[in-house]
Amino acid sequence: MDTPPKKMNIRPAQEHEAEALSALALQAKAHWGYSADTIESWREDLSISGDTIASRPTFVATVGDGIAGFYSLAPSTQSWKLDHLWVLPQLMDRGIGRALVAHALETAVRGGASCVTVDADPNAESFYLACGAERCGEVPAPISGQPKRVRPQLTFRFDMQIVLATIDDASAILELQKLAYHAEAILYNDWSIPPLTQTLAELRAEFADWKILKASCGNRIVGSVRAIERKGICSIARLMVHPKDQRQGIGGRLMQTIESLFPKAAKFELFTGDKSEGNIRLYERLGYCSSRTERLSANVSLVFFEKPGPRAL
Repeated sequence: MDTPPKKMNIRPAQEHEAEALSALALQAKAHWGYSADTIESWREDLSISGDTIASRPTFVATVGDGIAGFYSLAPSTQSWKLDHLWVLPQLMDRGIGRALVAHALETAVRGGASCVTVDADPNAESFYLACGAERCGEVPAPISGQPKRVRPQLTFRFDMQIVLATIDDASAILELQKLAYHAEAILYNDWSIPPLTQTLAELRAEFADWKILKASCGNRIVGSVRAIERKGICSIARLMVHPKDQRQGIGGRLMQTIESLFPKAAKFELFTGDKSEGNIRLYERLGYCSSRTERLSANVSLVFFEKPGPRAL
């Protein structure tokens, strides 16, 4: 079994690292099974120069003394482009890519960007969507053996805000909760599930101990999630997105943000129903692994998921 990274840091790249970063990008791209000839034809596009490192925001993720991944942004007036984001294949699925995305988005926001675009490899689309990107189009990108291959065009938009909710938001969050979990009740034929039976007083009481996030577009709350840390274990619960706003990456952004609020957690834990396939796919894309199953009622079984927190890396 691979040993997980003990500590990961993100720091500015240095000009003399250009060759190593270019090699890393080639290695990461080849991980998706492209032929050697195809990878070679992309060498120039996958390379990064010392001048680029010096002139554009470029950061590396390090594990110990080694480089585990990097990203590079191309700034513009408002719409920035994520030119590179690569992680060593042997260190994929350990949260390094998501940490780099979060760092890149924060860098772009500080620089005044209104959005960040990604001309993505099709193999990376699900990763970016899980991190909160939206698909806004595609461009033809045929290669030998894949004449219909396309590159997804993705965008991280900053017009949606994710912030800590206050107790004044409790009524709106409860209304959203009951609307969002309506489909779950139908799926399980069980209208007694806790999200539907929770009272306003119970939710208001949770604000004393839980961190509760809201995702807002203008004055409308479109998503929420909450978490609490006890003895190093961060329990995440009630991830919800308004039915009209689902499949836009909001759930992934909420998860990414709530995890970032617990930098000392040794482990993240959450659960969902065993028939909730969309939730299960999202959590697995975010690096969670199933740990156990518990029966909640005659119709509902809960699948628990967990993954290492920052303190365990």
